[in-house]
Amino acid sequence: MYYFKYSPGFQFKDSTKPIDLFQGSRRIGIIRRVYKNWITQLLDTSILKNWFTAYEIVDVNNNIKFKSNESSSFFGKRQFNVTYFDVNSIEHSIILKDVRKFHFSPIVEFNYREVTYTVTRKERFGWTEFSIENQIIAKWKQMNMTLPSEIEIQLVNGDYLDDIFLIVGVFHTFFYDWR
Repeated sequence: MYYFKYSPGFQFKDSTKPIDLFQGSRRIGIIRRVYKNWITQLLDTSILKNWFTAYEIVDVNNNIKFKSNESSSFFGKRQFNVTYFDVNSIEHSIILKDVRKFHFSPIVEFNYREVTYTVTRKERFGWTEFSIENQIIAKWKQMNMTLPSEIEIQLVNGDYLDDIFLIVGVFHTFFYDWR
């Protein structure tokens, strides 16, 4: 099992301040919220509250590994367009969709390399699980009991270590500022 963590500190969820991503004590990347321009940032922080959600994750060499931006409609379920650069720098386009029917917590599905992945939040304060065919690959949890808050990721299946930026990006994009 591999452990990853990041701590947004005491910043607001709409902050554009970079957040360091660690594997143990080694920094492996940075997560940052991005806006297309100052108008969308103003609307997002004052009126619409997290409508223009977009994130980037860069590695320690400042190479973009993950980019997401919300493409939901005003009346539909949440959806994100993701661009992911794998370990070989090959670009993948992915669509994250909330597919829940009668659940209070979101259930996210997406296809990557012709396989369907599911991300499910089991309960409000429990672990969110990233799985394929009911096999858990990783778990994510926002540790609200610590100050400042810390987010922990457990990579259960080491076969997916090369895709850690995708896993962290999906968790962070969909669940960090879940409305």
